[in-house]
Amino acid sequence: PSSPTTSASVFREIVSLNLLSSHPNIATLLAANAAGSEVALVFPFYPFTLTQVLSKLPSVDSPDTIMGISKIVVSDVLRALAHCHSQNVVHRDVKPDNILIDMKPTGAAAILCDFGLARALSPPTSPTQFRPDHTDRPNLYLI
Repeated sequence: PSSPTTSASVFREIVSLNLLSSHPNIATLLAANAAGSEVALVFPFYPFTLTQVLSKLPSVDSPDTIMGISKIVVSDVLRALAHCHSQNVVHRDVKPDNILIDMKPTGAAAILCDFGLARALSPPTSPTQFRPDHTDRPNLYLI
């Protein structure tokens, strides 16, 4: 059963993705289906999360492969975040489990997902208002 917190999270995700999902590095919301108090969000299939890819890296022999994956992920995620910020949306939950890896014939792409904690900002909000001292959790993935 859904709670008010879950409902708010799903609503935030739907609103955020409607603003953002035209970007190639942000998960595309295909549909949202409701049945009673349950809501199902439908996305394209992405075969891996970044967490799964990182767990396989120790078995990769080539430093070039590791560097190539790193460049793709960092550049794609930064492009996705730049698009979010240009639309006054802050993701607030960037972590390896929320980065999907899309395997395409032209190469891999990193896709940012899970906008359940995202917040829309009013345009005058400055990035300094979201310094890590506003939370008791360390910002492990700060770039």
